[in-house]
Amino acid sequence: MIALLHYAFLKSIRDRSLAVFVLGPALVIAASLFGATLAEGFRYPLYVSRQMSAAQNAEMAGLILTFFAMTFGTVAAFWVFRPEVATKAIGSFLMARRPITVSLAQVTFAAAVAFSAWVVGIAAIAALTSALPPALGWSAVAVAVASIAAASIGALVVTISPQPAMMVWAFLACTALLPLLNHPAVRPKLLYVEAVVSILFIAVSAFLLERRWAS
Repeated sequence: MIALLHYAFLKSIRDRSLAVFVLGPALVIAASLFGATLAEGFRYPLYVSRQMSAAQNAEMAGLILTFFAMTFGTVAAFWVFRPEVATKAIGSFLMARRPITVSLAQVTFAAAVAFSAWVVGIAAIAALTSALPPALGWSAVAVAVASIAAASIGALVVTISPQPAMMVWAFLACTALLPLLNHPAVRPKLLYVEAVVSILFIAVSAFLLERRWAS
């Protein structure tokens, strides 16, 4: 798996997608904060709404950031091995490694990308709003689990079809993670559900990878 992760890392650096996936959510949040603040005259700290406190603005920005980080993680899982799946070059991986190893590497890489994007975004929020979202430790755990779930969605979708238009379905499926972000009271149960769903999606994507290579 280490070799596959290394390959995914170097490939994403070469095509410059890694920077887009990791920095994209932070740039979206920064643009939103600057846009909302400049609409009423520039001041620091920046805000989503002038009627909210700095902590409330940070919390709102954190929710938006988390959604975009998960979305970018889904796209990263879809994109990282898409050319190999489309051309069936993925078979060269499967000859030396089990399909489940390839799927796990794909999901691990994309989940790490999503979580890194969230961390960078949180740093941007802290710098721009002078506050941090509440319960940051618990949020980090929730984001870590959601990152794996988002990555498993992308991994499954690309094995179904590597056509770029399928990213739309991956994006829509990622919206199923919204309850984890918006309803803290049910987060513990959703964490277990998402963990089970992630395992299921990884297993199915591995099965589909093997079938695609064999066909």
